[in-house]
Amino acid sequence: MIDLKYILNNCYPSEDQEKAIQLLEEFGFDNHLKSCIEIINSKLDKEPIEIAEFGVIQLGSVTSSILSGVNEKIRLIPKEKLHPDLEQILADISKALLEHVLFKTKSDKKLLIDQIAVSLHDTCDIHNYSEEEVFKFLGFDQLKHHANILLQGDRAIIPKTSKKCNFHWIGEPKKKTAFMELFTDHGLIINSKRSNHHLLFNRDTTESLEIEFNPVKSREIMTFFFLLKNEYKLLKGPKEGFYAPLNYHSIGFDKIILDNKTPGDYNDMLKKNKAEWTENIGKINKWIAQIL
Repeated sequence: MIDLKYILNNCYPSEDQEKAIQLLEEFGFDNHLKSCIEIINSKLDKEPIEIAEFGVIQLGSVTSSILSGVNEKIRLIPKEKLHPDLEQILADISKALLEHVLFKTKSDKKLLIDQIAVSLHDTCDIHNYSEEEVFKFLGFDQLKHHANILLQGDRAIIPKTSKKCNFHWIGEPKKKTAFMELFTDHGLIINSKRSNHHLLFNRDTTESLEIEFNPVKSREIMTFFFLLKNEYKLLKGPKEGFYAPLNYHSIGFDKIILDNKTPGDYNDMLKKNKAEWTENIGKINKWIAQIL
């Protein structure tokens, strides 16, 4: 079960969450979004029934409702009164909600993506929206990419060898627990065997931990570790290389998170999108500042 607060917590640092809530309430978007989220939660709870009846969870109508409800409300706001951050906040929430569905669903992800695409296409036709702008607004191309890497994750095989390949925590001992909580508080980890991701930072661990990093957060995950490697004296990597523990202890890290790139090449790719890179650097610096 998710709610609007949970989504905003995964999108923004605390001070920006408060600003986002204020804008959504001021312009009357909060109730519409909350209603759509409630429907999605209900459908995910009853998903086995819909899969049995239709073969896939039925989310076309609620996807259409999110889009049309947001766009029609925006159309009613005079341009001179429209806050410059509002549309970006709505886009971030819509994308985060669709990404959450994609991760949680037990349905065939390709069928679900096709269903959502058809629904968005029809909604654009009915309301005369630009389909190109709508797909960009919802990050639909990235959503399809996430669906593909999640499917790869279903087939991923983790290493079975035993060896010491971990990070060594070199920050203040009293800060270590708060540091661990960053991974769960910001949705970087989907799950880990016996909730043991803290052992990733224990240099005596030998068993592969079967950590599952969230592919939806792949860019933030790699930016996070880039900063840990280059800016903060909190971790020391093993002799195999700083990023080696991530590959050894997580499920399909090289394919699912790195998209078959080296960590260096992946980070170079991220830096090319200067706006997103700068935004993620700023956001993650705030995460780390809260625990230091």
